[in-house]
Amino acid sequence: MRVVIFVSLLFFIISCAEHRILITSEPAGAKVSLDGQEKGITPLSVPFTFYGKREVVLEKDGYQTYESIVPINPPIFQVFPFDIIMLLIPYPFVDNHSFYFILEKQGKTDINKSLERMERLKDHLEEKLNDEGITNPDKK
Repeated sequence: MRVVIFVSLLFFIISCAEHRILITSEPAGAKVSLDGQEKGITPLSVPFTFYGKREVVLEKDGYQTYESIVPINPPIFQVFPFDIIMLLIPYPFVDNHSFYFILEKQGKTDINKSLERMERLKDHLEEKLNDEGITNPDKK
C-alpha cells in the first residue's frame, strides 16, 4: 500500500505542467476579460486548467472593443498515448498559448452612412415581415 501511495505522489510531483495563456496587444495597456472575467492589462500571462475555446475581450479607451473566440488546443504530448509517456519523464513542461491582438482606433462615425445602413436594415426587416404576413400598424 505504501508503494502505491509513493508512486502516485511521485507521478504527481514529476508530471507537473504549467499551462499559461499569453495575451499581448497593440497598443499595450488594454483591459483583458477571459471567459467573462476581468484578468488584467496587456501584456498579460494567466494560468489555465482546461483546453477548449475561450472568449477574449480587449477594451481600451479610444479604441474599438475587440472580441474573439480563441482555441486552446492541447499539444501533442498532452494527447493519448503520449500523455502517459510524459508522466514517466521527470521534467516539468510549460504549455504556453500566445495571442496577439491589434486594436483599431475609434473613428468618427459618418452619420449619413449610419442612416443609410439603418434605412436598408429597416427595409429588409419590413420585407421579411411582409413575407410572413405581418404588417406594420404604424405605417399608413
